Amino acid sequence: MKILIVDDNLSNRNLLANIIEKYETGYEIDFAEDGEEGLNTALKTNYDIIFLDHEMPKMNGIQVIEALKEKGNETPIIMVTIHESVKLTVSAIKLGVLDFINKPFNLGEIAKAIEKVKLKQENEKLQMRLILQDRLAALGSAMDSLSHEIMTPLTNIFLYLKKLRIATKGPKELFDLITEDLNKIDQSISNYKNFNKKTDDNEIIDIRTVVDSTIDVLVNTHKKFQFKTGYKSDGALLVKGNRNEIQQVVVNILNNAVDASEHLPEKIIKIDAALKDNLVTIKISDFGEGITEHQLPNIFNFFYTTKKVGKGTGLGLPICKNLLQKHNGQLVVDSKPGQTTFTISLPVHSVD
Repeated sequence: MKILIVDDNLSNRNLLANIIEKYETGYEIDFAEDGEEGLNTALKTNYDIIFLDHEMPKMNGIQVIEALKEKGNETPIIMVTIHESVKLTVSAIKLGVLDFINKPFNLGEIAKAIEKVKLKQENEKLQMRLILQDRLAALGSAMDSLSHEIMTPLTNIFLYLKKLRIATKGPKELFDLITEDLNKIDQSISNYKNFNKKTDDNEIIDIRTVVDSTIDVLVNTHKKFQFKTGYKSDGALLVKGNRNEIQQVVVNILNNAVDASEHLPEKIIKIDAALKDNLVTIKISDFGEGITEHQLPNIFNFFYTTKKVGKGTGLGLPICKNLLQKHNGQLVVDSKPGQTTFTISLPVHSVD
């Protein structure tokens, strides 16, 4: 958990940090010496809690909160005061301050405030999970219905294209490009149709075979690409779940990496799989332009895409994340100019 302490008094900053660490170790704590510095720091870094003094030079606590709200920053704030006035309390509550602590500091009061933030975050996660489940169910039903309407004409297009090529003896490259795009549509429809179905399988899966078989297919369809694999484990990398769903995630992330690298002279995709802390991880890296700071918070939202119009649906990544959550796994991304890495994490299956 990342915490920002904003207070113009050095002794107060250090004392509050010491009390927090006495309550529970492992927090990452940053400091700001006045309201203006606190505002700039909070906007640059994502914090879980901000402990915010009110009486400070340059900007007081209320002014900092107002500026944060204007920027859309909703970090939970604990207001630090010498004494609570009715006016300050009302203003702070209207701005969404979660709790107050008084000087001199008290361990019990600080612990209570931290637990209040944790509870709020857990409630928000639960609400988001319920909302997501409802949306996924609706989207799954819609895609199931839509796929029936699309698959028949799509099959006919494949047949017509094959006959047209034979009849016209047109350029092979052009027909191959059209066929490749149609195959992508076909695969996307199949993926979106099935993604919200419950995982019934409890198959023991070796991640090596999933990665290797996926790359075997991609090598044939993307001949200009180099897929470099690395396995940091002497034995099998075993997980338990639905093979098709896990492979779907790997395929989607690899296809995104390919799309991000199409324009590069050296088209290299790096895949590393490892076992660490009872988790099997797959890191898939491309060396394209990267995802901007503005785009990063949104890439797992439905219908959000960083691709050009007509190139992406904005469904692939949120579906991947949902599939991994069904397997008690995670999908995270780290991106900077020149490299983007998606990390798939799944609980290891231990063989007794």
